[in-house]
Amino acid sequence: MFQQLSLPACLFLFFTILPALIFCPFVQASDLIIVGVQLNTEEKGEYFVVIEDDGNFLFKPEDLSSIGLKNLEGEKVFFQGEEYFSLKTLNGVSFKLDEANLVLQIESDPALLLEQFVDLSPERKESVYEPRETSIFFNYGIDYLTASGDNSDDADVLTLTNEIGIRHENILFLNDLLYTDNPFDDRFVRLHTNFTHDWRETMQRLIVGDFYASSGDLGSQINLGGVSFSKTYRLNPYFYENPLFNYSGFLTLPSDVELYVDGVRLRTERLSPGKFELRNFESSGGGRDIEVVIRDSLGREQKISAPFYFTDRLLRKQLHEYSYNLGFLRREFGQESNHYSHLAASATHQYGLTDDLTVGGRFEGGDDLFNLGGELFYLADHYGLFRFSLAGSTLKSESGVGGLLGYEYRSRNFST
Repeated sequence: MFQQLSLPACLFLFFTILPALIFCPFVQASDLIIVGVQLNTEEKGEYFVVIEDDGNFLFKPEDLSSIGLKNLEGEKVFFQGEEYFSLKTLNGVSFKLDEANLVLQIESDPALLLEQFVDLSPERKESVYEPRETSIFFNYGIDYLTASGDNSDDADVLTLTNEIGIRHENILFLNDLLYTDNPFDDRFVRLHTNFTHDWRETMQRLIVGDFYASSGDLGSQINLGGVSFSKTYRLNPYFYENPLFNYSGFLTLPSDVELYVDGVRLRTERLSPGKFELRNFESSGGGRDIEVVIRDSLGREQKISAPFYFTDRLLRKQLHEYSYNLGFLRREFGQESNHYSHLAASATHQYGLTDDLTVGGRFEGGDDLFNLGGELFYLADHYGLFRFSLAGSTLKSESGVGGLLGYEYRSRNFST
């Protein structure tokens, strides 16, 4: 038995339900079906979608991400309590249904597609051995020279060099000795003794003991006994501190992307539509003619010339390389074991402002000597490398200024 509602009750129900009907876009007259999906002609598999009476399609957000679409802006609706995107409201997206094969063909702006990255650097081997266990090793060399004759005195010369090393985890102890036996001398001489600690993850090195320190082309190399702290990229042979070749572009269709260097094809990648980036290609120093060839699924071909100059003088953007050294200057090295003189210091520091510009500073000083300078390396695109260095020094009451201006270009057929 139905109960008749009063007019106020009817009005209350009407104005309560009306906002939900207006502002909550529930789907009406829709069906859930399975269709094959193509995105910019590339097959993406089969998906459950909702087809509306007006020919529009509704996709779950996670399914649109799965087929390769990103950063979508459009109307969201609800079907059976789940959230969907209305395909016809997506900016930069068009579609049509192949009814004969039940395939939904979607065309999208490449900027809406997921990015693809191709790393061209050598693959790091998983089985790289990094010794950390305790070990001892010994190296030696023996030279014996004898001379005799009617017009000369007999002379026998024996030279023995040896090195002993002890490693424990990341710490290495080294000691070098030299023994000489000749008609004029017979003695042992200690050469270098030091402890080295390596931090492989950060590629830093600490040396306590004897070592050589260099302050650059306008400085000098000195032999110190003290402490050295440096950034040493060679601790990780898979890390490239110098700028590498990178190239990015957009694909509207599935395409083969080929990389040529000096006319030789080195790599071919099959890529989906969307933005792509070729990363970290390394080659020997100098100018290289690099060409990227794109061949899409319709057979159309595009060639992009991208010459590049490789050099180990530059640091990649925001990378540091440095060496800070403090100790006592070695004297009569190779003749005396423990002759140290005055305190001295040496330092160099370089920084990659951009991939094309590296700046640096250098310093050395001790006793009455003081030397300070700076340097700059600039890559003029693929036309070569410019270098400028300037230094000033004082020694007792004397002072001077030095500079260096250079240009470097190397290629297969020409170098300067």
